Amino acid sequence: MNSYIERAKELKRSHNYRERYFEAKPGHKLPGTNWSFYFCPYCGRVVSRKKASVDHIYSVRKVQTDRALRAKFKGLEDGVNNLNNLVACCRKCNSRKGRKGGLWILRGKYGIYFMPALRVAVYVALVAVVWWLWQTGLLAELLPEASYLIDRYIL
Repeated sequence: MNSYIERAKELKRSHNYRERYFEAKPGHKLPGTNWSFYFCPYCGRVVSRKKASVDHIYSVRKVQTDRALRAKFKGLEDGVNNLNNLVACCRKCNSRKGRKGGLWILRGKYGIYFMPALRVAVYVALVAVVWWLWQTGLLAELLPEASYLIDRYIL
Protein backbone atom coordinates (compact mmCIF):
# COMPACT_ATOMS: atom_id res chain seq x y z
CA MET A 1 0.00 0.00 0.00
CA ASN A 2 1.31 3.45 -0.90
CA SER A 3 1.90 5.96 1.84
CA TYR A 4 0.22 9.36 1.94
CA ILE A 5 3.37 11.10 0.72
CA GLU A 6 3.75 8.81 -2.28
CA ARG A 7 0.14 9.35 -3.32
CA ALA A 8 0.04 13.12 -2.85
CA LYS A 9 1.03 14.57 -6.21
CA GLU A 10 1.12 18.14 -4.89
CA LEU A 11 3.81 17.20 -2.36
CA LYS A 12 6.28 15.95 -4.97
CA ARG A 13 8.76 17.80 -7.11
CA SER A 14 7.32 18.14 -10.62
CA HIS A 15 9.37 17.35 -13.70
CA ASN A 16 8.85 20.77 -15.30
CA TYR A 17 8.92 23.29 -12.43
CA ARG A 18 12.05 24.99 -13.82
CA GLU A 19 10.51 25.58 -17.24
CA ARG A 20 7.26 26.85 -15.69
CA TYR A 21 9.18 29.25 -13.43
CA PHE A 22 11.27 30.72 -16.28
CA GLU A 23 8.16 31.03 -18.45
CA ALA A 24 6.20 32.85 -15.73
CA LYS A 25 9.12 35.01 -14.54
CA PRO A 26 11.40 35.88 -17.47
CA GLY A 27 13.80 37.92 -15.32
CA HIS A 28 15.32 41.32 -15.96
CA LYS A 29 16.34 42.16 -19.53
CA LEU A 30 19.25 44.36 -20.51
CA PRO A 31 18.00 47.00 -22.96
CA GLY A 32 18.99 46.32 -26.53
CA THR A 33 20.07 42.73 -25.85
CA ASN A 34 18.47 39.35 -25.56
CA TRP A 35 20.25 38.65 -22.25
CA SER A 36 18.10 38.17 -19.16
CA PHE A 37 19.35 37.89 -15.60
CA TYR A 38 18.14 37.34 -12.05
CA PHE A 39 19.30 38.50 -8.63
CA CYS A 40 20.02 35.67 -6.20
CA PRO A 41 17.80 36.38 -3.16
CA TYR A 42 20.23 34.61 -0.84
CA CYS A 43 23.45 36.49 -1.67
CA GLY A 44 22.46 39.28 -4.11
CA ARG A 45 24.68 37.98 -6.92
CA VAL A 46 23.63 38.65 -10.54
CA VAL A 47 22.94 35.33 -12.26
CA SER A 48 22.30 34.82 -15.95
CA ARG A 49 19.28 32.78 -16.92
CA LYS A 50 21.59 30.14 -18.34
CA LYS A 51 23.37 29.67 -15.01
CA ALA A 52 20.39 30.26 -12.71
CA SER A 53 19.12 27.45 -10.54
CA VAL A 54 15.46 27.27 -9.48
CA ASP A 55 15.09 26.52 -5.78
CA HIS A 56 12.12 25.57 -3.62
CA ILE A 57 12.03 28.08 -0.73
CA TYR A 58 10.37 25.46 1.47
CA SER A 59 12.21 22.29 0.46
CA VAL A 60 10.18 19.41 -0.90
CA ARG A 61 11.42 17.07 1.83
CA LYS A 62 10.59 19.56 4.60
CA VAL A 63 7.04 19.94 3.26
CA GLN A 64 6.64 16.18 3.08
CA THR A 65 7.73 15.64 6.68
CA ASP A 66 6.13 18.66 8.41
CA ARG A 67 2.40 18.39 9.12
CA ALA A 68 1.72 22.16 9.12
CA LEU A 69 3.57 22.71 5.85
CA ARG A 70 1.78 19.74 4.29
CA ALA A 71 -1.56 21.33 5.13
CA LYS A 72 -0.42 24.70 3.78
CA PHE A 73 0.78 23.33 0.43
CA LYS A 74 -2.02 20.78 0.05
CA GLY A 75 -4.48 23.59 -0.63
CA LEU A 76 -2.36 25.32 -3.28
CA GLU A 77 -2.89 24.71 -6.98
CA ASP A 78 0.57 23.30 -7.75
CA GLY A 79 1.40 22.29 -4.20
CA VAL A 80 5.08 22.52 -3.36
CA ASN A 81 5.84 23.57 -6.96
CA ASN A 82 3.74 26.73 -6.68
CA LEU A 83 5.45 29.78 -8.19
CA ASN A 84 5.38 31.53 -4.79
CA ASN A 85 7.57 28.72 -3.41
CA LEU A 86 10.12 28.92 -6.25
CA VAL A 87 12.97 31.36 -6.67
CA ALA A 88 15.84 31.75 -9.15
CA CYS A 89 19.19 31.74 -7.38
CA CYS A 90 22.85 30.97 -7.96
CA ARG A 91 23.94 27.34 -7.83
CA LYS A 92 26.29 27.96 -4.92
CA CYS A 93 23.50 29.22 -2.66
CA ASN A 94 21.12 26.50 -3.82
CA SER A 95 23.58 23.79 -2.85
CA ARG A 96 24.41 25.51 0.48
CA LYS A 97 20.74 25.84 1.40
CA GLY A 98 19.73 22.24 0.77
CA ARG A 99 16.84 21.32 3.10
CA LYS A 100 17.52 24.12 5.58
CA GLY A 101 14.81 26.47 6.77
CA GLY A 102 14.96 29.43 9.14
CA LEU A 103 16.75 32.46 7.73
CA TRP A 104 17.07 30.77 4.33
CA ILE A 105 13.28 30.91 4.00
CA LEU A 106 13.18 34.61 4.93
CA ARG A 107 15.99 35.38 2.49
CA GLY A 108 14.22 33.37 -0.21
CA LYS A 109 10.99 35.31 0.24
CA TYR A 110 12.31 38.83 0.84
CA GLY A 111 15.99 38.75 -0.16
CA ILE A 112 15.27 39.80 -3.72
CA TYR A 113 14.33 43.22 -2.33
CA PHE A 114 17.34 43.93 -0.11
CA MET A 115 20.25 41.56 -0.90
CA PRO A 116 21.38 43.29 -4.14
CA ALA A 117 21.33 46.67 -2.37
CA LEU A 118 23.26 45.23 0.58
CA ARG A 119 25.88 43.77 -1.77
CA VAL A 120 26.34 47.17 -3.49
CA ALA A 121 26.57 48.91 -0.09
CA VAL A 122 29.39 46.57 0.98
CA TYR A 123 31.33 47.29 -2.23
CA VAL A 124 30.86 51.04 -1.79
CA ALA A 125 32.05 50.82 1.83
CA LEU A 126 35.17 48.87 0.77
CA VAL A 127 36.00 51.42 -1.92
CA ALA A 128 35.49 54.25 0.61
CA VAL A 129 37.86 52.59 3.10
CA VAL A 130 40.54 52.05 0.46
CA TRP A 131 40.17 55.65 -0.74
CA TRP A 132 40.44 56.95 2.84
CA LEU A 133 43.55 54.82 3.47
CA TRP A 134 45.10 56.17 0.28
CA GLN A 135 44.27 59.82 1.11
CA THR A 136 45.72 59.59 4.60
CA GLY A 137 48.87 57.85 3.40
CA LEU A 138 48.20 54.74 5.47
CA LEU A 139 47.86 52.62 2.35
CA ALA A 140 51.48 53.32 1.42
CA GLU A 141 52.56 52.24 4.91
CA LEU A 142 50.47 49.07 4.75
CA LEU A 143 51.55 48.16 1.23
CA PRO A 144 54.80 49.87 0.20
CA GLU A 145 54.50 48.84 -3.43
CA ALA A 146 50.89 50.07 -3.62
CA SER A 147 51.89 53.74 -3.77
CA TYR A 148 54.18 53.05 -6.72
CA LEU A 149 51.44 51.16 -8.56
CA ILE A 150 48.83 53.81 -7.82
CA ASP A 151 51.12 56.62 -8.96
CA ARG A 152 52.12 54.80 -12.11
CA TYR A 153 48.85 53.28 -13.30
CA ILE A 154 46.03 55.29 -11.71
CA LEU A 155 47.27 58.88 -11.55
